[in-house]
Amino acid sequence: MRPGPLVLAAVVLAVAGTYLAGIAAEIPLWLVALALAALGIGIANTASLGLLVDAVPVERVATAMVVWSQIGILGYLLGPLPGGIVADSLGYAFIGAVPAAAGGVVVFLLRTSRSQMGRWTAQ
Repeated sequence: MRPGPLVLAAVVLAVAGTYLAGIAAEIPLWLVALALAALGIGIANTASLGLLVDAVPVERVATAMVVWSQIGILGYLLGPLPGGIVADSLGYAFIGAVPAAAGGVVVFLLRTSRSQMGRWTAQ
């Protein structure tokens, strides 16, 4: 599969899993939520690497992977702040809003890069 559609599917799965984890009150449902989120995160890691390798010339891939890694670490460090604020102020049922906002940025960037998107979604 092409990485562009996989990233979009990953956003849906990760957001759905996180949202479900926030509203789940029973362990079996919470396990399903974690499975959805984990599947989305795993697909996102694989597909985003595909986008990176597809978009960057071979001689620049090491630098691009370092930048990609640093952005991921920044998100990992900053994520708990809005997550905690949302959970504390709005409740756990709204925790899915945090990855939804981040996913919205990803979808926006994929959709606004039309020249690249055609290349990523071609079969």
